[in-house]
Amino acid sequence: KNNTYTTDGKVKHLSSEEDINTKLGKIIGKKFIEYRKTWDSANNFETVTDFPLFLHVDMNQTCNYKCPHCIIAYPEEVAGYYEGKYLGFEDFKKIVDEGSEYSCPSISPQGNNEPFLIKDLYKYIYYAHQKKFIDIMLNTNASALTAKRSQEILDSGLTRMRFSLDAFTKDTYEKVRVGGLPLDKVIRNIEI
Repeated sequence: KNNTYTTDGKVKHLSSEEDINTKLGKIIGKKFIEYRKTWDSANNFETVTDFPLFLHVDMNQTCNYKCPHCIIAYPEEVAGYYEGKYLGFEDFKKIVDEGSEYSCPSISPQGNNEPFLIKDLYKYIYYAHQKKFIDIMLNTNASALTAKRSQEILDSGLTRMRFSLDAFTKDTYEKVRVGGLPLDKVIRNIEI
């Protein structure tokens, strides 16, 4: 049985399971359920919070792919918008500490990049988890996943990991995910 649900009222998700927020609410509990109610209320412009509900931390602007739909494929654009510096662990901790001080519930430590190019990514996620962030999420092209790194991430406190495949067939994948691993290899990485 396939279910259709949305987390923002715009994008529809198809799943053989229940809505991910409902599922996470059952696992994490009341604090997560209340956070998602506040998220929905803020998303509908019914609530204004004193501090953001979500921190999207731009760790760097590095990717091993050059997808035509992404700014990273255009170095001149990147140079115009970013300093090109890598956000180190100490600076990341300062951001997380401030968010924690204000009880910010969610964070995504990545930005316009492939997060798994950060060698000790699990350390960043674990720090946010230790600081009581309850919804920690990443998007990845899955090219740099290994069994070891997957286990580190699973043990770090990550709540959600989304895989950006953007295609169903090999030919379309090669057009969209320029410079990437072959689709079958990426799928094997995800299934590890």
